[in-house]
Amino acid sequence: MNFLFTLFFATLTTTSLAFGNCYKVAPKDIKIKWTAYKTPAKIGVSGHLTTVSATGPLKGSSLKEIIVGTTLKIAADGKSVNSGNRPRDKKIAKFFFNGKGITAKVLSLNEKKLVIAVVMHGKEVKVSLASKIDGQSFKAQGHLDILDFAMNKQLSALNKACFAKHKGKTWSDVAIELSADFTSC
Repeated sequence: MNFLFTLFFATLTTTSLAFGNCYKVAPKDIKIKWTAYKTPAKIGVSGHLTTVSATGPLKGSSLKEIIVGTTLKIAADGKSVNSGNRPRDKKIAKFFFNGKGITAKVLSLNEKKLVIAVVMHGKEVKVSLASKIDGQSFKAQGHLDILDFAMNKQLSALNKACFAKHKGKTWSDVAIELSADFTSC
């Protein structure tokens, strides 16, 4: 009887290891939302960056294993910037991004914080975001300041192009939200 119990336990343990957790994410399931602010009343304008590619471990035994070390390359052209207003999207792409993309590499992740190295216009800045894993979904939210990336000229160009609609004020802080839905392998 002990032999049968031992054999059953050994089989169960081996089977559990062989069929351990496996998760994966596709770049199409990674979403990047932004909210920029205009006017002295700080009215938010939201949109998405829709062209995202990812390199790194897109498959692993845990979401954290996949997330840490992943690098996102984000296009910031007229096709990727999507605020639901095509003329505005073209202005943002032209005056703000000047056709240059964004790179974001995940440096670390714990229960409540994601740290990423963001590169815009050739300058790298570490950004901390509040994060949460809920089942097979991941979300991180926070702010970055465009002036930290030495993008004063780009901010001024966008403010000038949108002066009347922004009532002379375009804010330098931008709210960002990264999210991803993972699936089982």
